Amino acid sequence: MDLRGYGASLYVSRDDTKITNSGSAFELRADRIGIRISERVNQYLRLGLGGGIVAANLSGQSVTDGMHLSGNFVGLYLGGAAFKSASGAIGYQLGWSYQSTEDESGGQRVELDWLESELSIRFRWIVSDMVFLFAGSRVRNLDLDQRASGIVNSSSNFEDHGGPQAFAGVILQVDPGGFIDLVVYHSAESDGLSLEFRREY
Repeated sequence: MDLRGYGASLYVSRDDTKITNSGSAFELRADRIGIRISERVNQYLRLGLGGGIVAANLSGQSVTDGMHLSGNFVGLYLGGAAFKSASGAIGYQLGWSYQSTEDESGGQRVELDWLESELSIRFRWIVSDMVFLFAGSRVRNLDLDQRASGIVNSSSNFEDHGGPQAFAGVILQVDPGGFIDLVVYHSAESDGLSLEFRREY
């Protein structure tokens, strides 16, 4: 896998996360379609920007029943390889993103805005020139504000400080500089899936 200067990717992802509010538990599902662009600063650090479309569903409460909240997100990422060898590498990633979604139904309007941060560590193994396996762990912090107006007027805050979440995946090199990444996330409080089509220049 060559380390190149610039990268661009298209990805789709789904995250199901349990969030809490005053002792009550709800489930947030976030589906994203986004793009990322990145630049390699050196062999240990790559910086990236991303953004796209997000659809959210907050279940377990009546005010959002029947709604399909959608909007946009933007994020900043940095990561790289902390250690590399002929057989694999140890990598890290830090990420911060902001999501904003809204919908209106039957005279009721709801807006969801949330900040999400994450730190992940992963181990990558080289299977062949075209196949790479990886696994690791990440922690996330989510802070969500909900504003309802219309029939019900309210403002609520939800959060998830997130325990460790395990993940595993595979990278396929389909041609020089072209990659497909598939990763699955799981913990007792959350699950996720991401599929990314990536090009390095």
